[in-house]
Amino acid sequence: MAKPKVQLLSKWIVILSIVATSQAQVLAKQGKDITFYVSIDGSDTWSGKIAAPNATKTDGPFATPAQARDAVRALRQTQMNSKEPVKIVVRGGKYFLAEPLLLDKRDSGSEGFPIIWTAYSGEKPVLSGGKKITGWKPYQGKILAADLSTDYDNLIVHAR
Repeated sequence: MAKPKVQLLSKWIVILSIVATSQAQVLAKQGKDITFYVSIDGSDTWSGKIAAPNATKTDGPFATPAQARDAVRALRQTQMNSKEPVKIVVRGGKYFLAEPLLLDKRDSGSEGFPIIWTAYSGEKPVLSGGKKITGWKPYQGKILAADLSTDYDNLIVHAR
């Protein structure tokens, strides 16, 4: 007599699994993914959930890719069973990284929980491990000079 109950329970589990999978696929198709934005105009103290700073400059995109990575890591800790895709959209501009952007197994998505890094539509972000040279001053005529007392291994100008 226990067999019919097991079969009925198994059918309900299969039905619930199909419904849950279908819902996740519908949400993904409807654009119900979670998106974090990164912009050179951003701040790592903001939510990262809007593409540009708001009018009062109290919320907007993150300033660094590392902060976006950390936000996704925190999200995965709190929503371990989430099946929503997560996007990190990086706005155009040059991002000077003070340290390498390290990604590890925590940053790997899965088929059910993809993590997608992408450029903002029509924009070109550049991640640079170099140091920005500042303090340029007139030297001779149209020539500028800057103090390079910090150790530099290479000097690259216009990607050459």
